[in-house]
Amino acid sequence: MAKRGRPSPPTTPPAKGKPANPGLPNPKSVLYERSLVSPKGRRYRIITTTETDPYDPKDHAEGRKRHH
Repeated sequence: MAKRGRPSPPTTPPAKGKPANPGLPNPKSVLYERSLVSPKGRRYRIITTTETDPYDPKDHAEGRKRHH
């Protein structure tokens, strides 16, 4: 029996300079990444980036610079 519902959209490679997964930051903006394991055993990624939102205070963004 065939599945019902909407057909999935065709997959196309991401545009150059765009993140491969929607919602994830551009890899060039990632400062560092940490892992967290919850008491239930779920694994989470904590990603610190240089990206900011329009409502973020300007001085907050200046404190997050890539250290070589």
